[in-house]
Amino acid sequence: MDRLTEIGRKYMPDGFWGGETVPGSARRQIFLTFDDGPCPHTTPRLLETLAEAGVQATFFLIGSSVARHPELVERIAGQGHVIANHSFSHPLMPALSTRAIEQEIDTTNRRIEEVTGSAPSLFRPPYGVCDRRSADCLSERGMVPVYWGVVPLDWQAPGAERVVHRVMRRLEPGALVVMHERRALSHQTVTAAKEIICKGRQLGYEFVEIPGAGFQTT
Repeated sequence: MDRLTEIGRKYMPDGFWGGETVPGSARRQIFLTFDDGPCPHTTPRLLETLAEAGVQATFFLIGSSVARHPELVERIAGQGHVIANHSFSHPLMPALSTRAIEQEIDTTNRRIEEVTGSAPSLFRPPYGVCDRRSADCLSERGMVPVYWGVVPLDWQAPGAERVVHRVMRRLEPGALVVMHERRALSHQTVTAAKEIICKGRQLGYEFVEIPGAGFQTT
């Protein structure tokens, strides 16, 4: 992943990669993010875990799942977490026409706005890949691309212990942690999230959501 991150930072359009802090907050921060929800097998349990710990996170939601589970989107918003756009159908964005890119962004924004009353300002491209056309579409809508930082490859289902180990060895101020929601990953994701929060706090880290603007370089 280190090599992919290096290539991504060099060749993809500007966006948020982590390594930055929110002005006015503690500098030992972690940005905890969850992709591919909402999922009835993970989202409720994650929300319980985050509420018990008093932690805020950022949820990058897929528009088709928002349409199927609006009640879960309401719960995410009700707990004060940031809701962001992860496309409507999780395609590889550079493979799409410009019109299709716009539809992926706009349809998901509308679905989220119908539930929460506001459209998201953050977009994580599926598979982490964003081309200039996608970036221009986001810029026209006042949106910011969000990439990755600490990626434990949790979609490979290595187990919660391995996920926690991979995150903790890469933890540093401003770390952008990427985890995934999915039925098959539900136990792993919830268990790992609990442990990462516990261990991170023991090291003096604060877990914060991505606000979408006003970052400062560490």
